[in-house]
Amino acid sequence: MFNKVLLAVDGSTAATNAIHLVRQMLDTGTAKNVTVLYVGAYVKEVNSYYALAGTTRRNEIREELRQAGQKILDAAKEILGSKENVNYVIDFGNQAEQILEWSKKGYDLVVVGSRGLNPFADILIGSVSNRVIQFASCPVLVVKP
Repeated sequence: MFNKVLLAVDGSTAATNAIHLVRQMLDTGTAKNVTVLYVGAYVKEVNSYYALAGTTRRNEIREELRQAGQKILDAAKEILGSKENVNYVIDFGNQAEQILEWSKKGYDLVVVGSRGLNPFADILIGSVSNRVIQFASCPVLVVKP
């Protein structure tokens, strides 16, 4: 049994399959507590744009990312439900790095989709999931689309 599970979601088919798997884990008691994490990606280009953009535009971009994340978390909530033992979190930054940082907060398992929404990512496994597999401080379960 896993006391604390971190489920990273991004709206992809693989992430949706991961949500369904975690739902089964909750239903069977295999997972006790789950944090569903969406990371709004701040890629280098966006950070450079932030440096050039005024505060108002910066806040608008952050709000757009937050709204996109909220839609993805709402879809996860439809599958997992509003249970007391499920937390929904939006964070910002490099997706792999943020998932790895969260994994250090006492999680027993990280669940990620094998491929995200980026069509230019690695062929067999996404770059985010690949990095999480390599550097996570706990076991990682990768779910295929």
